[in-house]
Amino acid sequence: ARLSPSHRNRQPWRFELGPVRITLLPDPARRLPVADPDDRQLHVSVGAALQTMIASAAAAGLAAYPAPVADGVRVNYRPDVAGTQVLYDAGLKRQTARVPFSTEAPPPALVDRLVRNATIDGVEALVVTEPAGRERVLELTVAAAEKQLRDPAWLAEYLGWYRFDAGEALAQRDGVYGAASGYPGVPGWLGRRLFDLVTTPARERVRWTEQLQGTGARMILATPGNDPAAWRSLGRAYQQVALVATANGLRSAPANPAVEDPATAATLAADLGLRTAKSLFVLRVGTGGPELPRSLRRPLAEVMPGQG
Repeated sequence: ARLSPSHRNRQPWRFELGPVRITLLPDPARRLPVADPDDRQLHVSVGAALQTMIASAAAAGLAAYPAPVADGVRVNYRPDVAGTQVLYDAGLKRQTARVPFSTEAPPPALVDRLVRNATIDGVEALVVTEPAGRERVLELTVAAAEKQLRDPAWLAEYLGWYRFDAGEALAQRDGVYGAASGYPGVPGWLGRRLFDLVTTPARERVRWTEQLQGTGARMILATPGNDPAAWRSLGRAYQQVALVATANGLRSAPANPAVEDPATAATLAADLGLRTAKSLFVLRVGTGGPELPRSLRRPLAEVMPGQG
């Protein structure tokens, strides 16, 4: 579960181990008051970790039964017939691929399978195939990303989670590692001085255009809920899609700037005909692109006190 994806690789979770259960809780110390003021992305991240716990249980011969508790989820385990290790193995291999993919679409039958796997707790999955819809996703994503970069408070918070070189990444074992996004490593003191010159709204437009135009499939996950339980469901659906994609030789990555702003998310939902959707998650799935270093994870003792 520690290898699950999380917004800015914050790993905003805590695990409390019981006799036959694990309680999964959000870590409020890892909030983003500017970029994620309602903790939506925090709970999406917790949901992704929850789905990894559920999907991995079968490999250990266990059945997982999640139940909500105050602020989090308690997962009870019972012995079961040992299942497949496919998704467990996929969880070890999965990587958020922040690179342009091939324009070749995944096989339709596999895309249908991804859609079916996303239907968790009322989550609906839409594959955007029409050119107008794909262009609208790109347009709103670019506009939202440019707006974020022009916000000094957002930028300062982002830089606090950015790791410019391997030394910073190894010291913190969290955050956005530049090399994992395809950027060359530079000393932190230099990177912070040059960041405004290198990461401009114009370059952000180019980056997202390359990533979204090179995507084999664009998926929108949507739910009518707009609360922590609904956000966890989005995270579960995202991680299940990512695991199944990885098991079938595909790569995946979120493309969420457009849905991190409530007004822009509402516009996107309306434009795509998702009239009842209150919470969205955008991801791209495809093949190809360079292999990059992996983002690191915090030690077990930090996320599960008393263990490690």
